Amino acid sequence: MAAFQIGENVTSWFEFYWTTPQQDFNATNQSTTVSTVSYLPWNNPQNIISKKTADSITDSLQCYVLPILTVIGILGNICSLIVLFQKKLRTSTTTMILIGLAFSDTCFLATNMVRKSSCIISHYDKLLSEIVSNTTFYYMHYLKTAFSRVSTFLVVLISLERVIAVGLPLKAKTLITKRRILAGVIACYVIAFGGLAAYPPQYTYTFVGKRPFIAYTDFAKNNVESLKIYNDYFLPIGFRHIPVVIVFLLNTVIIVLVHRSNRFQKTASVQDSKRKDDQKKITRMLLTVDIVYLICLLPGDIFLRCSIEIPEFQYFRSQHNLFLAISDITLLFEMINSCINFVIYMVLNRNFYDTYMRLFCCYLPYIRTIVRRRPQSDTEASMKTKETVSSRILRENSKDGASESSASEQHWGDKNGHDNLTYRTEGPIVEP
Repeated sequence: MAAFQIGENVTSWFEFYWTTPQQDFNATNQSTTVSTVSYLPWNNPQNIISKKTADSITDSLQCYVLPILTVIGILGNICSLIVLFQKKLRTSTTTMILIGLAFSDTCFLATNMVRKSSCIISHYDKLLSEIVSNTTFYYMHYLKTAFSRVSTFLVVLISLERVIAVGLPLKAKTLITKRRILAGVIACYVIAFGGLAAYPPQYTYTFVGKRPFIAYTDFAKNNVESLKIYNDYFLPIGFRHIPVVIVFLLNTVIIVLVHRSNRFQKTASVQDSKRKDDQKKITRMLLTVDIVYLICLLPGDIFLRCSIEIPEFQYFRSQHNLFLAISDITLLFEMINSCINFVIYMVLNRNFYDTYMRLFCCYLPYIRTIVRRRPQSDTEASMKTKETVSSRILRENSKDGASESSASEQHWGDKNGHDNLTYRTEGPIVEP
């Protein structure tokens, strides 16, 4: 008997038993061989892809791609939190939701990296990687999944807030208040963590020699039927499929409302157009967040549904290798969704961009000044020398009493100490 670890998107676990033909022969004390051969899942000849191919995909993702994405995503979300907490932005009700989303995305990336760190550790100590992976599974997987579902619920809240703001602009300030939005954000966290509360008590770990294995608890063994409904139907449908459908429907409504609003704005006054311009930019940004969410989460939803509906497409069945590879690929999409929001804010929100540049890039003007002062080539240096000589000649000529009609005013050096020569004639100021 052995207990095996299943992929990230598995909805149920079980202990796996097998016997070899020789063991069956010894047990029955017969001289005939056993006709039925039991394969380990990864060596089953019915696998669409080989174990070597599956290992190559999972190792590349877990040891290289996912860690890089984790670092980039956590840094981006931390920057988002710092910017969103600034006084200029934090007064908005939309910002309150985005703060909750950035925090949940950061925690999802961090907890997921703890789960996936076993791949990196295995290159140095395989036993230690098994200990880290199997002893932390029952609560780390819970935290990772819970924070992922929090982000899902917050995207639903964003979509609902935009439907009200676009569809009922006159009642938006009354319906969308800071207190209600804060209550909605807190509710997303409570529902996600509370709904998944029955997940960790199902699993524990046990040592066979020095190696740890994940195993069922007595709670899981005594509630097999009810937990099957909970794991296979309640969690996937209620916490994954339904939110995705709601986001899709709400965003369809938003697109229709925005299209109608654009048609109406063509006949509206210029003053009304300017008043609605900021709201449209916010709607465009949040709509992009929702669409990216749908694109990144749909592969995981399809994968999860297939693992339930197709008997052989599971961890311990004939398509074990394909299951592992696609499991990590769908996880990659989910991590991209948690990393990309910072880029969306920077590209589509001018206030966010300006605040970020003011906080983190305040040294850029100083660098530009230094670069401007420093000659970049010998040609530039020689041109500057010629300009200085010609300027000196002109200054000497002016001291000798050149006529006012032909002479103009020379200005030497700007406030930054540059040797710039300017002439003031009857027209505008010109720099040679």
